[in-house]
This record gives sequence, structure tokens and C-alpha cells, in this order.
Amino acid sequence: MAREVSLTQRKGGSRLLAYWEHGRESWSRFPESGAIFGFVSVLLFFIIATWVNTGWPPQIIDGRSIASVVTNAASQGIIAVGVTMLMISGEFDLSVGSTVALVNAVAAIALAAGLEWITVIALMLVLGGVLIYAVHLMRGSTSNWVGVAAAAGVLVWLRFPRLRGLAILLLVALASTGILSSTMYEFAGGDEEWARSGGSRLALIARVLEVTMRNPLTGLGPAAYRPYAAMEPLQYGRAFWVNPVFSSHNNWVDLFSYGGIVGLVLFCWFAVEVARTGIRLRAHYRGGFAAGYVNGILAAGAGALIIMLLADWMLPFVYNIGFSGFQASVMVWLFAGGLLALEQMMNSEALGGRDIEERQVGSDGAAR
Repeated sequence: MAREVSLTQRKGGSRLLAYWEHGRESWSRFPESGAIFGFVSVLLFFIIATWVNTGWPPQIIDGRSIASVVTNAASQGIIAVGVTMLMISGEFDLSVGSTVALVNAVAAIALAAGLEWITVIALMLVLGGVLIYAVHLMRGSTSNWVGVAAAAGVLVWLRFPRLRGLAILLLVALASTGILSSTMYEFAGGDEEWARSGGSRLALIARVLEVTMRNPLTGLGPAAYRPYAAMEPLQYGRAFWVNPVFSSHNNWVDLFSYGGIVGLVLFCWFAVEVARTGIRLRAHYRGGFAAGYVNGILAAGAGALIIMLLADWMLPFVYNIGFSGFQASVMVWLFAGGLLALEQMMNSEALGGRDIEERQVGSDGAAR
């Protein structure tokens, strides 16, 4: 009798095992079934939990509850669709959360400042596109996200003067502990990117400085350093250039090479005068389009001066990036010229106010 029961249990166990294997094989044919099973399991859990607390029918399956959940999860759904497309293409990006958080914060500030909804939506689309392009699509090109980060930092500095002390303390703490430099280094590609591009740039810069030091006061002139740098072979690691025709990928080094110390001083003088003009205009224009324009140009100018360390983005010499490089810098120069237009408008307003005061004084004197 016991033996028959044991045989029956074994047959029952083998049937269960067979059913289990058949189920696993069926599920493996449909990879999306795992996600469906997880969704149904979570939904059943909340239905049962709501039923226990509030009774039947559960409020979670009420039409208003479903509409509320769908509305509140709209942003997460949009993000999920984008991340899904990335994963299908074999890519993945963890910066999507920080991008969404930053865009939402800027949108809240813009709405609090009194901007219309349609304007805020347009600005947020532009900001989101810039962040996606600079931080994700062009992450390998350090100039993009470094310039955007620098411009954003200047805008925050100008917008929130009370937070400047805290920002300085935070930057000092991150820099002194090495967190800032290591994070930026890894984000830019780490050792792999340094071995591929970073170290070789230092070798190129060293060669340019070597040939420029023959005339450091006024530099090598418009002929640039390319003919002189190619007079001797250049070796870096396993690479050996018999006829090194290259560029330094550093606008400040190129300025020194072309114009020497005199050229650097003149350019720095120009940059300081542009900054002083922007500061004067910022003190005059406290709100409206003009104030936003001035703050934007100050931020863009600071970003341009920083990314000059990475390539000839501000002054694209023909021997370096070439005429096509002007596409990357012409907008900065055009918008910087707008500061002069605003300065002329400010001076005209001041002269107009003086003329009105003089006329009023003259009319009062004649009446007396």
C-alpha cells in the first residue's frame, strides 16, 4: 500500500515537473511575457490591498483613479519609451534622470518668473535638446558638454547671488577631495580616451610651444607654426610622425603661437572689455528681454573661453580647423555684437533723458 502511494507521488511529481518545464519553454518563446506577468502581479497585489482596506469594488480600478495614475505617470512613460529605444539599439544612458530633473526645475523657475506656458514649453524643448545632444549624443566630444556646463554655471551664478558662497564652498570641497576631477575624467572617457587623444595632445602642444619660443614676444605670425613644427619628426608612444602636420587643438596655445605674448594680452584685454560691457548693461537692464540677452551672452562667452582649451572654437584659424570652423564660432561673435547695440541704446536713452531735462530747465527759466 505504501509502495503504491509512493509510486503515485512520484508520478504526480513528474507531472508537475513536466508542466513546469513545458511552461518555461512556452514562456521562453515570448520574452515580453515576463514583463506582462510582472505587471499583472503588481496590479493584482494593489487590487487585493485596496479591497482589504476599502472594500469592494477596489478604488484602484475606478475610472478616476486610473486617469490619475496615467496622468501622473505621463512623464515617466515618455522617458521609458525613449530609454526603450536606446536599449533596443544597444545603448543606455543614465543621465536621463538628471536631465528631466533639471528641465523641470528650470520650468518651475520660468513659470514663477511670469513667463507664459507656451514660452516655457518652447524653452524646455530647446534646453532638453541641448542637454541630450551635449551630454549623450556628443559625450565623446568634451568641448560640447564642458561648454554647456560652464555656461549653465555662470547663469546660476548670475541668477542666484545668495547661493554664491555655498557654491564656492561646494566647488572647493569637491576639488580638494579629488571628486570633481575624477568624475569629469571618467565622464570624458577615462583612461581609454586619454590614451587615444588626451596624451597625444600634450605632445602636440609641447611641439608648438617649442617652436614658438624662438620668438615669444610677437609669435610666428600668420604663417602659423605648421611649417616650423614639421621640420623635425615627432614621436609619442608607439606613434612616429616623419612629417608632423598637425594642430595643437588649443586656442590659447594657437593665439600665443600666432601673436606671441602681445597677441595674448590684446585678446585678454578684448575679453575683459566685453565682460565689463556686459556687467554695465546688466546693472542697467534689470528685467525683460534685454536682461536675459545680456546674461546669456555673459554665460556663452565664459563657456567659449573655457572650451578654447580644447579646440579653436573662438578663433578658428584657417591653418587649424579651417573656414568650416567658423560655423562653430560665428554665432558667439554675432551675439556678442548685440551687446554693443544694447550699449548704444542705453547711451541714447541717457542722452535723450538729458535733453528732456535741459529743455525743462530752459522752459522753467523762460517762464520766470
